[in-house]
Amino acid sequence: VIAYKPFNLEGLLFEPLVTEEMVLVVGARHPLANRRRVRMVELHRRELVLPPRKFTTRQQLDEAFQAAGAEPSVGVECSSIAGILALVARTSFATIVSRSALPVQTDQLRAIALEGPSLVRTPGLIWAVERERSPAVASFASIARTVAKSPRLMSAIERGPGAGNA
Repeated sequence: VIAYKPFNLEGLLFEPLVTEEMVLVVGARHPLANRRRVRMVELHRRELVLPPRKFTTRQQLDEAFQAAGAEPSVGVECSSIAGILALVARTSFATIVSRSALPVQTDQLRAIALEGPSLVRTPGLIWAVERERSPAVASFASIARTVAKSPRLMSAIERGPGAGNA
């Protein structure tokens, strides 16, 4: 299985593949739109669109807010990245997503680096510790590792979707 690193690894082994930077995304008219960096504490009481709490990314974000002493105002929970970005582009809401989730070119959205703490998420392979891997599964894992190390993939992650085939 390819997934983001779960918080509970009991009975599982996690093999990281790549690291993705998480950024604050706001609409072009948002008060933070011209900032280069935003500290997590500055998001205290800001209206955000975030994934539901059952998502690993949301759990990671909640931990980062808590560590920064910030309590965001989550106005909307949405499981669709496209839906989140469309809402942010048209409203005063902000969000936090992987930089690679952003369209290559858009006049409607601004990506802003986060700090205090900066955030990354790590997709990888998840293995059951006590389960033997079939040849097909081992082959799939080998392909996933190769693609993850590909300079084209890393370039595409840095530029965002639609920037080229990986």
